[in-house]
Amino acid sequence: MKVDLKFISFFGSISDEEMAANLMKQEHYYIPLCLAIGTKGDKGSDYFYVDLFHETKMKNHKCA
Repeated sequence: MKVDLKFISFFGSISDEEMAANLMKQEHYYIPLCLAIGTKGDKGSDYFYVDLFHETKMKNHKCA
């Protein structure tokens, strides 16, 4: 069985991949995502909600 990343959704003030890439250049960042993953060629998918952040930089930074 082969799986596909069907799409990525950004949340909050992040609207697209370019904005997320620019955000990742900052010292601290947090990017909430939704990944839709499903069997290649089939309709439908499972959704995974993922929090992406810079771990090394976030150790001494309090997240709200």
